[in-house]
Amino acid sequence: GAAHKWLSGMHMAAVEASIPIQMCMALPSDLMASLQLPSFTNFRASTDYGIKDRSLPFEKDDSNLNIGGSSLLGFALGLRPSKDSFWTHRPLSCRNSKPNPIECGRWTSQSNPGSNCELNAIVATLSTGPVSLGDKPKDTNET
Repeated sequence: GAAHKWLSGMHMAAVEASIPIQMCMALPSDLMASLQLPSFTNFRASTDYGIKDRSLPFEKDDSNLNIGGSSLLGFALGLRPSKDSFWTHRPLSCRNSKPNPIECGRWTSQSNPGSNCELNAIVATLSTGPVSLGDKPKDTNET
């Protein structure tokens, strides 16, 4: 159907460009399709940050760190999971009581699940998938 055409089109474009593809929050059917489309090499196993939806039957306050269960199928299919991006440090402009909304969005350094730098770095590294930093340009802690 349409989903197979779409995934096949992405695969063919990736083959032509000699690049791998990461699936983002893929459904199990998408992961299964990767068996026929080898350009799909990894997938984001975590949700987006900040989900607080009491109607969800799973993880009503998702911390974005629990990727174990969602990684199982992907691992079995030879894919590598990853988690969402994170800050490498707590930006100074987000540490005060009135953070700059342009730089910090709705987050403070206390409420942003991506600001627990050390824990996020450990989970991202141990996931075996790509590690994605979410800092603004020229604001990455390189140490």
